[in-house]
Parts: sequence; C-alpha cells; structure tokens
Amino acid sequence: ALSPRINALTSNVEHAYARYNELDYLREKLRLSLILTLTLVLLSSIAVATWAAFFSARRLSAPISALAAGTHAVTAGDYTTTLPVTSNDEIGMLVSSFNAMTERIAGARQEIERQSRYVSTLLSELSSGVLALDERLVITTLNDRGRQILGLAEALPAHTSLAALGESAPALR
Repeated sequence: ALSPRINALTSNVEHAYARYNELDYLREKLRLSLILTLTLVLLSSIAVATWAAFFSARRLSAPISALAAGTHAVTAGDYTTTLPVTSNDEIGMLVSSFNAMTERIAGARQEIERQSRYVSTLLSELSSGVLALDERLVITTLNDRGRQILGLAEALPAHTSLAALGESAPALR
C-alpha cells in the first residue's frame, strides 16, 4: 500500500500532466488564432495605409490638376477661367496668382477688343482710304474707301501681299 501522501502526489502529477496535455493542445490553436489575428491586423493596416496614401496624393494633386486644366483653358483662349483657392499654402498662393493673372489678361483682352472696334468703326467712317502693311508687305488693314479708290469690288482674302494685289489687279501694278 502506498501512503496517502504519495497518492496525493501521484494524483497531482496526473492532474498536472492532463492539464499540460490540454494546454499543449490549446497552444497550437491559440498560436494559429494569434497568427490569424495578427495577419488580419497587418492586412487591415496595409489597406488603411494604402487608402490614406491615395487620399493624401489625390488631395495634394487635385489643385495641381485644376491648375493644369486652367492653364489649358487659357491656352485655348478662355480667359474667364478662375480656380477655387482651397488652401493657404504655396499651392493656394499659386492658384491665387493664376486667378489674378487671368483676370488681368481678360481685362486687357476686353480693352484690346474695345479699341479694335473703335478703330474699325473709325476706319469705316473715314472718307480717306487707309491701307496698312506689316513688315513683310502683307496687307493688314484696308477700309471700304481704300477698296473703292483701288477699284477692288470685294474684300481681300486674309494675308494678301502687296505684290499679289498688284498681280490680281493690272491697274495696280
């Protein structure tokens, strides 16, 4: 017969061995669960970081894209283009400068058009003939009275040279 103390120790060892086997079995499950959890957290972090990078890049590039579109509009002749100023940083200052520039260009263009209409009206009302040439002797302006004096029945095509005018009308040679 064994003493009660050895029976208790044996029982404790058996209980600890059973508990160890249980924990060893759960350790693999816990390890797998921890790996899956950490992988999920890592993938979520990568997805959030990627989204944040795209969001930031889009936020930073939007004013530059708008500025490029505005520049293309000005190149095409639309001087009324104004861009929204969304920030007070360097890009915002650049957009503000662009808006001020297009306003000045639009004002200057309106003034030029007003002066051109004035000159056209003045030339059409003159009783004298007016013929203007550029440095290549291409006719830039010929008013109605000038056409009458030169004996031309119709308006000249654009960019007609003085030599071509002489060739088309024998009396003008």
